[in-house]
Amino acid sequence: MTEYNPLQNVRYFVADFAIQGEFDMEETKKLCIYTNKDDTQAHFKNQEHIIPACIGGMKKLPKGYVSDEVNTLFSGLELKLARNSPITIVRMFVGPGKRGSHNPKRRGGPSKMVSVMRSQETGKYSLGYIRMGVPITIDQIQIVHMENGKHQVSLCFDSEDADEENFLDRTAEWMRELKEFDGQATMLQEEGMPENEIILGKESGRWYLAAPTGGEEETLKANLIKELRLLGAAYEQELLNQSGACLQDKRPTGIEGFGTAHRAENHVTSDIRQEIDLYAYYRVVAKIAFNCLAEVRGREYVMQQKFDPIREAILTGEEIDKMVLMPGREKTNADVLEKLENAKGFGVWRHIVLITWVPNGLVAEVMLYGGSSPMLVVLSEEDCRDFGQMDGYVCDWENRSEMRFLEYIGEITHEDRETYEWEKE
Repeated sequence: MTEYNPLQNVRYFVADFAIQGEFDMEETKKLCIYTNKDDTQAHFKNQEHIIPACIGGMKKLPKGYVSDEVNTLFSGLELKLARNSPITIVRMFVGPGKRGSHNPKRRGGPSKMVSVMRSQETGKYSLGYIRMGVPITIDQIQIVHMENGKHQVSLCFDSEDADEENFLDRTAEWMRELKEFDGQATMLQEEGMPENEIILGKESGRWYLAAPTGGEEETLKANLIKELRLLGAAYEQELLNQSGACLQDKRPTGIEGFGTAHRAENHVTSDIRQEIDLYAYYRVVAKIAFNCLAEVRGREYVMQQKFDPIREAILTGEEIDKMVLMPGREKTNADVLEKLENAKGFGVWRHIVLITWVPNGLVAEVMLYGGSSPMLVVLSEEDCRDFGQMDGYVCDWENRSEMRFLEYIGEITHEDRETYEWEKE
């Protein structure tokens, strides 16, 4: 069987598709492409991103294409895409930031995975996360139990917002929060962490407790609550001591170096552990492919019954593993992908969806963050010759650009390509 290279047929397909014309449906009509419900059965106040915003998508499907109810379902799946999927780590290192931002300071959102980090220079441990390749320290208290019965306490604040001028204000605010700690924290046990050290941090309203392996979680938390209460009382007494109070009101607190602040910047290592929800990932990948199909062919086309199986799989997750496959690079259009990856003027981490007609249906290759691990989505197993040969969608989020695949091909081959017949008119 002769291998089929879609790029060889791009010009033929475009001319052929121009003759066929796109499917037309009243664009102002409100009809969900996933549930087939109209505005008497669902709400349509919001719009669905073609590519999820959490990985850089900017453009949306026309209003009325996807109901708010389905959009809410997809929001939960996209949360798992950012937090618990094969692309979580690469997104953490290269971006984008919150809601597609390229600014590291706009961190946050679903991919903020707090873990135990270790400084390569000092060997000290801390709590933080990686955002666009930069280690960020969260607000935390580090307690070391000394052999003489004393406690060595260090306060460490968000490494992006730390300011020596407002250190005392931040300390006062942090101590108030510590007094309210009730033991509800995500436990992070770290092998190699000193047995006499614990770290308690807070980020986005959630507490995290880092401790060496082997300790009993409930005992650790109960003891920590007691220590924090004692520390809070000592801190309040130290404030009184330094406020010019009467001599009889002053008492020793054992706190040394009160009010001392310094900024430490060094290299860190982070052992990041994550749980991957592969089925949720498959559903989002399939949703991306189906959204792109709706974008390039319109609502009426995707409302055909031959797309009901992929629609149902996306909504329910049933048999999604039979419709989203990991084919291996050697089984995909490797030569096409190589040309796409080497395209000049585009971001390295762009997302590409390549939709191709095959004799037994319609498939989409979804390549998130480059083309190294394409996922194959079976959009339909029925006759799809009405689609044409090939089309798709490209999200170059690094350059804030999105376009149809054929526009993308035109961009990367513009200098060498011949003029299409319809362009001469």
